[in-house]
Amino acid sequence: MKTGFQYDLTYLTLDRSKWQDIHILNQEKNVKLVMNRDTVLEVSYEKSIGQILGTSIEFHGSGSVDNILLKADGVPVFEGEGF
Repeated sequence: MKTGFQYDLTYLTLDRSKWQDIHILNQEKNVKLVMNRDTVLEVSYEKSIGQILGTSIEFHGSGSVDNILLKADGVPVFEGEGF
């Protein structure tokens, strides 16, 4: 696990004064984090932990989520807005 004590994680910071577009893509044991159309992180893993059954969003300070869309195999399985 990467922590800010051992690695420079400034590429994961966002300007919280305006809306941000974030995508997390997990396909064939490859995860890609895309923030505002820029890929900021790509990692691979070997052992799956199973199906994703939920998500949580945590803010350090104030924050809000306008909408969220979860897809499985390209098909929406959850969509909501105004969190």
